[in-house]
Amino acid sequence: MINYRVKDSVVAHFPAIFKGLGSKPSVIHMALDVELHGGVLAVRVAGGRPIDCGKCGRITVVDLAKELIRRRHRVVLVEEACGFGYSFHRQLREIGVEAFVVATESLSGKRKTNRRDAAKLLDQLYDFEVNGNKKALRPIRVPSLSEQKSRRLCRMRSQLIKVRNILEAQGRGLMFDFDFHDVPQGWWGPRKWPKLRAKLHAHDPWLVQMLEHHQRLLSVQQQRIGELDWQIARESRYEAGKVAKGLGPTTFVSLQREAIDWNRFANRKQVGSYIGCCPSEFSTGSKQKLGSIDRQGNRRMRTLLVEAVWRLKKWNPTWRGFKKFPHVFGAQAMARGATRKRAVVACARLLAIDLWRYKPAASHSKSGLKTSTIAISEDPLHLQPTNEHFGQSRDRSEQ
Repeated sequence: MINYRVKDSVVAHFPAIFKGLGSKPSVIHMALDVELHGGVLAVRVAGGRPIDCGKCGRITVVDLAKELIRRRHRVVLVEEACGFGYSFHRQLREIGVEAFVVATESLSGKRKTNRRDAAKLLDQLYDFEVNGNKKALRPIRVPSLSEQKSRRLCRMRSQLIKVRNILEAQGRGLMFDFDFHDVPQGWWGPRKWPKLRAKLHAHDPWLVQMLEHHQRLLSVQQQRIGELDWQIARESRYEAGKVAKGLGPTTFVSLQREAIDWNRFANRKQVGSYIGCCPSEFSTGSKQKLGSIDRQGNRRMRTLLVEAVWRLKKWNPTWRGFKKFPHVFGAQAMARGATRKRAVVACARLLAIDLWRYKPAASHSKSGLKTSTIAISEDPLHLQPTNEHFGQSRDRSEQ
């Protein structure tokens, strides 16, 4: 009878890694192309050649990092942002790994495999961390668990509104398809549905049978949206008297939670880049050609800002952003179509800059601000100390 000894240690799983380690502490670079239960791992030991470790579970990667740290090696790991949360990243940070989460991008061209992506990500990490090329990667700010939960409330609300609109449109389309055109806005509401039901029953009882299920679903969706609105307003520090009319509690709080921390932006260009309102560019030689916005940033913030601009047009028509485009927002303005849309996007960028500039007083001790909320009107912040600061150091794109 032959007895086999199973080698189930981390060293036995990754012989190529530990074979290349010397007696002195070194730097180990890792790149993980994340999947649902793990990912494809690529490793570079002390600046050597890349080592393809194949598919590894998350527990295996954590055990490997623990063993390397126990041997006094410095471990640097990079992974792309994905839809699997940040618990794995936080776990790596807790054991001492210098972990980065970077924005996703096309890595391996038309021939895409997980191994190619991991190898390319490893090269970018080495260029970023060793050669100092800060443009090789785009690290993102990982939110804390409480920040992630509070932000999720706002995102869940917007998702529920999208589902509600889809269900409402399905019901409206059904009625239009069967020649019933007297459909009010919000037809499923508790006040409108009884009257609409009576009319539908006279027109075709089959429609009532088909729409009752949609009406129940829409009522439940709206109830849940109302609960989220109440919870968001309860957890916020929104003061209606100090925030500009047109920026309601939901929009204001959603923008704050999407930004997480306004202090991480050093200038206006970073704010505009984060919301994806920077112009695309096709330049060569001495010729510069700027195109439409690149849409590379946070699309949720961009949507909220555009919606807020339209509301501010009604409730705060003297805001400084509208004064920059009198041909669009003036009393005798005749601009329509693309010209108007471009002006609204430009105002959305200005609104984001105002929100960044007038962040909580703790971060603006030099500017003399003593309030933690914002307001936008002809007197920009309703605060005398801020008027001088408001007109200083504008970048060229705002002039």
